Amino acid sequence: MRKLLIFCICLFISACTGIQRQEGGFPDVTTDVSEDLPQIVAAVPDAEESPFDELLQENATQPHAEEIERNKEKKPLWPTETGYATYYAASNEGLITASGEVYDAQLLTAAHKTIPIGSIVRVTNPVTQQNVIVRINDRWGGGGDRIINLSRQAAVELGFGSAGMVFVHLDVESIPLGRNVTGMSRPVPLPERIRSDETKQHSALSICQNEAEILGLTGDFYRYHVLGCLARSK
Repeated sequence: MRKLLIFCICLFISACTGIQRQEGGFPDVTTDVSEDLPQIVAAVPDAEESPFDELLQENATQPHAEEIERNKEKKPLWPTETGYATYYAASNEGLITASGEVYDAQLLTAAHKTIPIGSIVRVTNPVTQQNVIVRINDRWGGGGDRIINLSRQAAVELGFGSAGMVFVHLDVESIPLGRNVTGMSRPVPLPERIRSDETKQHSALSICQNEAEILGLTGDFYRYHVLGCLARSK
């Protein structure tokens, strides 16, 4: 505001230079008042700061709350995964899953290597754009490019048809409260498991325990997985 006022004074002085008239009535264009300019400028009081200046400056330097929330929403809960989805065999109906629930082919559930139990995941077929939302309630080792094992109903809604596998994208939409996902990275490959040609050398229990161990299961998850594995091996 002070600078604007000084600029206006300078324009006024420039326009009025030499308006002092001589006796002949013509303006004296040689009159120079620039020497008095410093005194004039010094006499101009500082303009009172606008009450909006601080608010404008604050808005320019600080992001709006809505923008902060939008940025938070853009941050994914879990890295997007791509690979092949399969679905449970009919023989798994009624068996215990890693969460302790009984597998029901009519529910929209799935098994995954590392996504926390209870998470909600959107499974999308990028070719047809069909998608289905499932709840992770079981653990599954997969293998190769296979990343998720779907319930039979989830496979139907995703449009499997007669295919045994479908290429999909996985996007985690929610994770149970209390799960710490800070610094999370893509799941790492599983350790080597007992090969099929070695199964004769191991008991069914040791094979099931091996599966649970390479999946990193502990406590009830470990026990439920072993029980379900033993039931499947009968």
